[in-house]
Amino acid sequence: MRAIDRKNQPKGGTASIRIDVTDIKRREAILSLVNTAASQVLMGGGWRPPKSRICCSRLGPVMG
Repeated sequence: MRAIDRKNQPKGGTASIRIDVTDIKRREAILSLVNTAASQVLMGGGWRPPKSRICCSRLGPVMG
């Protein structure tokens, strides 16, 4: 949850906005996983089954 609070100077009140960032965090985690997998493929010279297992074991919790 992201919170933004703004004070209203003339009247002394506060305006608050709350934003659910769950989807943003999930997308960031997926992009990080894709970046890691792509780096392993490029640095390792090709796709190998152990990388597939790593991706699947990390992708499950991110998608859950």
